[in-house]
Amino acid sequence: MVLQELIFPYIGDTELYFRIDNGKIENKEILLNKNGTLKTNTFFNIFSSGKWFKYTDLQDLSLSFSGTGKAKLEIFRINNEKESEQIIYSADLQLDKNPILELPINIWQINDCMIFFSLTAYETVTIKKIDYITNTSVNTDVVIALNICTYKREEYLKANLSLLEEQILNNPQSQLYNKLEVFIADNGKTLGDSVTTNKIHVFPNANTGGSGGFTRGLQEILAVSDEKKITHTIFMDDDIKLIPAVIERNATFLSFIKDKFADSIIPGAMLNMNNPNNQYEFGAKWDNIPRPQHMNLDLLDVKTLTCNDKENIKIDYAAWWYSCMSIQSLKRIGYPMPFFIHGDDIEYGLRLNHSFILLNGIGVWHESFENKYQPVNIYYDTRNYLIINTLYNHQLKIINHIFNNIFWQTSTYRYWDVDFFLKGIKDFCKGANWLLKLNSEKNHIKLSEQAKKAFSCKSINNLPNDFTYIKNASSKTYNKWKFIFMLNGWLLPANKNIVLDIGTDAHEMYRVKKAIWFFPQTKQGIEVKKSFFPLFKIGIQTIYTCILVIFKYKKAQKSYKKDFDKLCRKS
Repeated sequence: MVLQELIFPYIGDTELYFRIDNGKIENKEILLNKNGTLKTNTFFNIFSSGKWFKYTDLQDLSLSFSGTGKAKLEIFRINNEKESEQIIYSADLQLDKNPILELPINIWQINDCMIFFSLTAYETVTIKKIDYITNTSVNTDVVIALNICTYKREEYLKANLSLLEEQILNNPQSQLYNKLEVFIADNGKTLGDSVTTNKIHVFPNANTGGSGGFTRGLQEILAVSDEKKITHTIFMDDDIKLIPAVIERNATFLSFIKDKFADSIIPGAMLNMNNPNNQYEFGAKWDNIPRPQHMNLDLLDVKTLTCNDKENIKIDYAAWWYSCMSIQSLKRIGYPMPFFIHGDDIEYGLRLNHSFILLNGIGVWHESFENKYQPVNIYYDTRNYLIINTLYNHQLKIINHIFNNIFWQTSTYRYWDVDFFLKGIKDFCKGANWLLKLNSEKNHIKLSEQAKKAFSCKSINNLPNDFTYIKNASSKTYNKWKFIFMLNGWLLPANKNIVLDIGTDAHEMYRVKKAIWFFPQTKQGIEVKKSFFPLFKIGIQTIYTCILVIFKYKKAQKSYKKDFDKLCRKS
């Protein structure tokens, strides 16, 4: 059985897949000239042998070759703790005559390590296929249901479905053939029957946001899970770029997993669609707010692979651009909270409270969040994060939280952000009964209309001459107390106009008169300016919100705990 086949370049640099010297990739074949080398110490093709040894019942491991020519094979082990590599095996191979090489147990049955191989050509070598294989029998016949929530993202969705059909759903050679089905909650009701097949199921749904869409998908999956013998589901965003072989690897790993780790969650790394060699996040912690882990790492650096493979960081949840969970776990704990968007994956991960197994090579590309700035999200983040902290007894000094956020949001001059932040707190204080009765679709429409009235983006093809573009943030050197006591420059005359990328730290707004928050990908911007009238209005709103919190916050907290079961089973 194939455990891991070579993944060929799809997005990003070749070094995400192979490191090739004096050779090339052509028509899904690797051609090495004499003395050319191929190495697989890369994100998509390194083998996490230590985790296979720790978490699965794998008993034997071999390499299977398909190609022509003579080459020197070297197998390297990377020690995660020491961050060092060493050659542990070497042999000469005639690729067309030595198709299978069994690896000695002492090569790979070691915790906290990874292995990769190198081929050096003695002559012209053609490599068609190299797989890690085993004769070990599987523990579980894994059947996966993809749970996708979509809202008018046909371009991304249809591209991914086409790849899945070509490489898995309609491919008898795939190990997941007849063991993968796709369930799509269509919140925009725009797909119709355009993608429906006997393996792809579409369910028109009200626009209940990501949480409502994933809930609908999960309901449909659970309804047929016994009949179809579904063992796992992968919650997956609709706006990603996917390599189907990632799902196959995921499923194969779970096929051999030990019983005591059967409920473990396999998350996918988020790779940056705008910078494909960059890993934006791989697992996250919850500490009153999200704390992404393994963040902003260069995937071409072998040290990143070591960082991913280490298990020295506790993971609390995995975001739903890709998160694989056992169906039995989901049957036990019920449905996601009706958050509409943001925080549903966090709460669900905390509720599951299972271990996470991070594997290099399991990841998808997703657009960076800076390009998705929407002030409405501040409302959802505020309201939903307060609910999560309440449910899981995270202590939060709410008044300090309010003033700290107001300070930095006001510093951006995006005054509407403050409005959405305070509204999130006010709605939290309405309690669980209000959330249970809320028509989330109408509420979202109302919030979106409010945002449209508050500001607008405009195309900026040429930046104004009297504005300085702050391309590289320098806030690491800021004087904390100077910024606090001067209210980030509000108490001093404004003396400059700047352009800064959306997502840049608010410290850069020190003593700024006008600013343009810029979206580099779309060449659009939001122009803002220092103004004392909105500051006065914010002061009044903040005082009112603090009074509301004093009288209603604790009562609201109790209601979310009391009605938790009703909330997480709400359709």
